Amino acid sequence: MVERDPVNGCRPSADLLFGALARSGLPVLGGLLTGSGADGVRGLRILAEAGGKVFVQRPADYAPRDRYDGVRALGLELSDLKQEAIPEWILEQTNAAAA
Repeated sequence: MVERDPVNGCRPSADLLFGALARSGLPVLGGLLTGSGADGVRGLRILAEAGGKVFVQRPADYAPRDRYDGVRALGLELSDLKQEAIPEWILEQTNAAAA
C-alpha cells in the first residue's frame, strides 16, 4: 500500500481499487455491499464501463443505503442482489467466463 490521503474518507479506497482493476484489462467481477458512505461507487462505475461484471447488494430494511442508492443513481447495468444470492452470482459469472 502506498501512503496517500484518504479518498472519500477511506484508506484503502474501493474507488482506487476498482479503478486499478478496470485499467488492468483483465476480466473482473466486482461489487459493493451495503454500508454508509460513498467509497466504491465511482470505482464501480469505472469498472462497469471497462466491461467488468458488477453487482450491488440490496440492503435489508435496517441496513444503511448510502452506497446502494449511489450506485443505483448511476443507472449502470448491474446485478441487484440480496445478500444470500451473492455467492451463487459469483460462481455463475466465474463459470460463464471459463466456458
